[in-house]
Amino acid sequence: MARKKGEAQPKVWPSDEEAKELLMKFNSTLDVSSLKKTKNQEEFLHSRSLKLHEQVSKLDLENRERETLDLLHDSMYGGRLGLVGTDKDKLLSLRDMVELKMRKSKHGSSSLWSGSESSHSHCRR
Repeated sequence: MARKKGEAQPKVWPSDEEAKELLMKFNSTLDVSSLKKTKNQEEFLHSRSLKLHEQVSKLDLENRERETLDLLHDSMYGGRLGLVGTDKDKLLSLRDMVELKMRKSKHGSSSLWSGSESSHSHCRR
C-alpha cells in the first residue's frame, strides 16, 4: 500500500482481484493432507511416551521370564540348594512356567504318539 501526499485514495498492490488470485493459487498448491498428518509437540510426546511405556512393559516381562528360567535351570541342575529363601512372586512365576512347560510337553508327546501310531499303522499295510 502506498499513499502520496494529497491523494485521497492510497494505491494498493496487489489489487483485490490480484490478491484473491494469489491466495487461490497458494491454496491450490498447499497440500492439505500433509497438514492433517502433522502433530503438535504435545501429541508427539504423548504418542512417543505410550510407545516407550509399551516397550518397557514388554522388556520387564522378558526379564521376569529370563529370571524364572534361570531359577528353573539352577534348581534343576544343582546351582541352588533347594528353593529356600526364594520370594513368593518368583516361586509363583516358577510354578506357572513349569506348568506351562509340562502342558506343552504333554501336548507335544501326545501329538508325537498319535502321529507315530498313524505312521506305524501305515507301515503295516
